[in-house]
Amino acid sequence: MATPWREFKKTKKYPKLKKDISVDVAIIGGGMAGVLNAYQLNKAGLSVALIEKNELGSYATMDTTAFITEVIDSDLSEVAEIFSPRDAKTVWNSGSEAIDEFERIITEEGIECEFTRCPNFIFTNTPKEFKKLSEEYDWYKKFKIASELHEDKSNLNFPNSGYLEVPNQAKFHPTKFLFALAERAEGKGVQIFENTEALDIAGDGPVSIETREGIIRAENVLIATYKPFTNQKTHLKKAMYRSYVFEVHVPKDLFKEGLYEDTENPYHYFRIDAQDSHDRMIIGGEDHKDIFGDSLVDKSFKALEEYLSKIMGGKKYKIMKKWNGPILEPSDGLPLIGRIKPHYYVATGFSGNGMTYSMISSLLIRDLIKDNKSAWKNTYDPKRALLHPKRLATKAGDYIEEFWNGALKNLLS
Repeated sequence: MATPWREFKKTKKYPKLKKDISVDVAIIGGGMAGVLNAYQLNKAGLSVALIEKNELGSYATMDTTAFITEVIDSDLSEVAEIFSPRDAKTVWNSGSEAIDEFERIITEEGIECEFTRCPNFIFTNTPKEFKKLSEEYDWYKKFKIASELHEDKSNLNFPNSGYLEVPNQAKFHPTKFLFALAERAEGKGVQIFENTEALDIAGDGPVSIETREGIIRAENVLIATYKPFTNQKTHLKKAMYRSYVFEVHVPKDLFKEGLYEDTENPYHYFRIDAQDSHDRMIIGGEDHKDIFGDSLVDKSFKALEEYLSKIMGGKKYKIMKKWNGPILEPSDGLPLIGRIKPHYYVATGFSGNGMTYSMISSLLIRDLIKDNKSAWKNTYDPKRALLHPKRLATKAGDYIEEFWNGALKNLLS
């Protein structure tokens, strides 16, 4: 699958682990979460080894649309009601801190990765959706989250029924960032091994991670993969989804540079990147559970292009690339980040907010391993109650609506 991020090739190769080593923390998974955690833990004074069974960033990081935003897939009001107002505030505050931390690292490490601060536009397609968004805006005001509700539909230059603008969010080129940060981390002492698969994990501290040609002994292990294989505490709390994406060339200055998402279920999203002779739109949506194999691929892309055509309103565009990527959806809408038992940590279930949650995980795991303290600890706790009736009922309703309006509609088209 072609994505714009795959075109940027990694110049540095990392060795395969071929001996036994000992470190403070072992990290399994070389995507955005794994590399960010390695960087942060090393900076906190811990010795770190990271292993990736293929090459760095070779899975979900390559398929992301690379939004960095405090706005998550679940509504602020929904998180406040099915968790607590405190949890909702934690989620949005941690997201805001994650954006700032990306910018700080990029500046401090001198990484060129097209990082751009920009607004996030949450737009509606019907008056009924706008009424609901107006109620959501009341929650933003209640939590003092910078935002502005717009009834003037013309400002976005495509059909809509009004929108909420959340300023000071961000976007970037993920692989330019990832590969540069990995080199910076290795330069500071992190040991990175590619083509090194974890076969087994054992021990209660120190922990032993077995690979084909070497063993890592570590005081703690972080499993930062899409499908943690020692996930006794988390395997029932998430499901794999598939999202469809186009890279599109659109007329220059037709849309404001920024991040966009609608309020449909399943929802659609896109980013606009300023280019020299045109602008780039990366647009995605038509998400569904990954239980249909490839039977929905063509129909989902067709539905996405129909949506794109509506946004463009007769203006010329050219689809340059298309791909579909994995989304690991937690059962209650929040990711699973933290300690699952002494010396074992996970960072998984990032839904459609992988870049933001990757950074949040790096700050949270660092604080837990160093001091066992974090203001975010309980909100993202991977051991939180699985069968919480209110959370399951609310999210089940979301998923049924998503299936009815998305996968089933496309399946029958």
